[in-house]
Amino acid sequence: MPPSELRNVSKPENTTYKSETYFQEIMKPPSGEIYVTHVTGWFVSPEEQLQGAREVEEAVEGKKYEGVVRFVLRCPSEPTGIVVLSIDHLHLMEFTMHVLPTEGRFVVFPSYKSGNYAFMFDYEGWVIAHPKFWDIRGLRPDGSFFDPTAPYYNKENPLAGKIPFNLDYAGMINPNYPFIASEVRKGRSGVTTTFNVGGTPRVMVYAPIFYNTKPYDRYGIFGGITIGMETTTFREPISLTKKAIADMVYRTKVERLVVILGVIIAATVCSFYLSKTITKPIFHLARKAREVAEGERPLDIEVSTGDELELLSKDFAEMALEIWEQRENLRKYCDELSRSKKSLEIYSYELEKKVNIIKNIHYLSHLLSIVYSKDEIFDAVLKTAVEGLGYAKVMLYLFDPISGSLTCYRSFNVNPDLEKIFNTLPVAEEKDRAIIKAFKLGETIFIKDVHEEKNSRF
Repeated sequence: MPPSELRNVSKPENTTYKSETYFQEIMKPPSGEIYVTHVTGWFVSPEEQLQGAREVEEAVEGKKYEGVVRFVLRCPSEPTGIVVLSIDHLHLMEFTMHVLPTEGRFVVFPSYKSGNYAFMFDYEGWVIAHPKFWDIRGLRPDGSFFDPTAPYYNKENPLAGKIPFNLDYAGMINPNYPFIASEVRKGRSGVTTTFNVGGTPRVMVYAPIFYNTKPYDRYGIFGGITIGMETTTFREPISLTKKAIADMVYRTKVERLVVILGVIIAATVCSFYLSKTITKPIFHLARKAREVAEGERPLDIEVSTGDELELLSKDFAEMALEIWEQRENLRKYCDELSRSKKSLEIYSYELEKKVNIIKNIHYLSHLLSIVYSKDEIFDAVLKTAVEGLGYAKVMLYLFDPISGSLTCYRSFNVNPDLEKIFNTLPVAEEKDRAIIKAFKLGETIFIKDVHEEKNSRF
């Protein structure tokens, strides 16, 4: 080879695709390991592939994707030399291009529009084998890469075929694309539903391609492969099976109808013959059954027919009597339980009142230990009497040494107009008034009926 045609590939700009770094990568220690590059090739636009055709399967004369995968090894005898084996990208396409998932045969080129095709992607999420060449990982003419994190990598540009397709960053098109890439990196396979970029609904099966040389040892996979099928095509065998089952069910129904009609005719003849000896006792037992259901005491249930119906009526009579007795016992038990419930409610209410009184007494005793203002203590006692002990209104009368009579000193929950009257009118010295008796005698007086008791005068 003439020296003028030799190139120094240690400089990426001198490589075929102007940005390859396989020389620098293979020179990194340790030596003796194979380095495998990513799929490297020129980006093919939709116009270049289609060349005026409507669908990719019709673009026979369109531009092909030209790319390689390089296998690089450092020569052990020559530390500065390397061996490069480049495999044409067409060999990767062979794995997916001829697959037709709906039939047991191969095709020359898959139908993208139908949704029945396969594609391959690497561990970074880039598509590396696809019927649409513009979805495949590619470089610009100057050798620069497409950055999936750049602002131009939005929903519109991948759909328009202006940039390659990366599953990890295609969530805006369908959230299942990043999910598939993530699952494959975890070494998992599975089935999911999605839409291709053309909008065709698909059922997609995915699986990892295990490989662990550099740089693929990061996840232990070369990438993943998917096989998709249009949803309607996927359901077609189910529809055919459903139709076959429906036909079988229809035939079975017709056969059963014929059998049922024959049985009905035979049963009608037999029932006409037996109705005279069976119908009347059965009606009698049915009437008694309704009486038992309504709660009546079972009487006169047995019938005399001399056959199994007579035995049945005896057993039914015993059962009905036992049900009636149990019902009566249950009713008595419910009445007793209701009475116990009322007693328990009364006891609970009284107990709650007592507990509430104890709580309020405890509150007042605590208040007396920390408050030294007479008015604050009186206000707290009156408020507790209403809100804690359940009194409607409370008034506090104190002896006034100047006037020599009891005077309303404090009140709580009393009508303002009534409170003014109590505050301006002292209590006269009348011995038959309840409040005077309580003051003079030092006794507590309870008045249950202000209209009848003699102590009701205030």
